[in-house]
Amino acid sequence: MTCNENWGQTGWKFSLGAKPLFAGQIDGDTETGNRRYEEFLKLIQGEDPDLLFTHWPIDRHRDHRAASMLAFDAWLKMDRTFDLYFFEVLSGNQSQTFSPTHYVDITATESLKRKATYAHASQNPEGLYRRHDLMNRFRGAEYRCEFAEAFVRHVQGADHEFRI
Repeated sequence: MTCNENWGQTGWKFSLGAKPLFAGQIDGDTETGNRRYEEFLKLIQGEDPDLLFTHWPIDRHRDHRAASMLAFDAWLKMDRTFDLYFFEVLSGNQSQTFSPTHYVDITATESLKRKATYAHASQNPEGLYRRHDLMNRFRGAEYRCEFAEAFVRHVQGADHEFRI
């Protein structure tokens, strides 16, 4: 959400059918005020999601915290009609006190994640992925597989739990 569109489009071409949405925010200067909350709400309403993934709110990166609050507010305004999942970013460094409720075995798709990460040359992909690799392996060990990603599902979400 806070990356520029060129940066976002580069990595997303490797995605598994996901469509990136851009909220008109500036990387390093994501804003939350009433106008931004309303803009983000309209963006999410236009998608009518079954679930929404967002940053874990306890994070050292201000953009991550802001993105989380924008998503949380939209979820509340939409009467919690979809599931809300939080993801971690470099736990122990950026995301703090993250205790997963759900895991996804990414062993079969880890190479695709690595390829997408390395497409973002401006983000120091070598150093970035080295830390993500540790996190993926750690979550994999917790979930008893080689690589995993972890999420926290908000318990007051929709009555149907999307199976991730």
